[in-house]
Amino acid sequence: LKDDLIGLGATKKFIAQIFAALIIAYIGDVRISSFHGIFGIYEIAYPLSILLTVFVNIFIYNSFNLIDGVDGLAGSLGLIGSLTFATCFYLTGAMGDFLLCVGFAAVLIGFLYYNISPAKTFMGDTGSLFTGFMLALFSIRFIEIVPKSNSNFFFAPIGISLAILIIPIFDTIRVFIFRIIRGKSPFLADSNHLHHRFL
Repeated sequence: LKDDLIGLGATKKFIAQIFAALIIAYIGDVRISSFHGIFGIYEIAYPLSILLTVFVNIFIYNSFNLIDGVDGLAGSLGLIGSLTFATCFYLTGAMGDFLLCVGFAAVLIGFLYYNISPAKTFMGDTGSLFTGFMLALFSIRFIEIVPKSNSNFFFAPIGISLAILIIPIFDTIRVFIFRIIRGKSPFLADSNHLHHRFL
C-alpha cells in the first residue's frame, strides 16, 4: 500500500514479501513438506521445507505483480485460479479452503467490474501482490491436502498447481531468462512480457 501511495524501494518490498511468506510457512505451518515422488524425493527436512515454501511464495507473489500490465489481466488470472482451486478443494472435501477460494473469487469479480478496459481503478502492487499471496496460499494448501484426503480425483497435486498458475509462472521465467541472456538484471523492467507481445 505504501508503495502505491508514495513509492517504496525494491529491497523493502522484498523484505516485506519474505516476512509474509515466513508468516505462512513458519507461523501458519502452511508449507511444502513433500515432493510426492518427483525426482524420487518424498519428505523434505523441516528447514528446507520452510526455505522452499518461502521461495515458492515469493516467486508466485512476483509473478502476479509482473503480469499486471494490462487492464483486467492479473485479476482475471486470479479469478480463474481461485475458481479452479475452489473446484479442486470441493472435490477433495476441503470445505474451508473451498469457501476461502470462493470468497476471494467474489472479491475479484467485484474488482474486475471496475478494472476491465477502460479501467476506472487499478490493482497496483497492493492488489497484484495480494492476489499472488492468495494464489500461493491456495496452491500450497492444495499440494498438502490431496495426499491426506480420500479423493480419487487427483494424483499429481504439484503438477495441477503448476498448471493452474502456468501463465504467470511461464511469463516470469521466460522474461527472466531473456533478460539474463541479454546481460541485464532479471529484475529490471522491460516490455517483453506476454501481454506486451499480444498488444
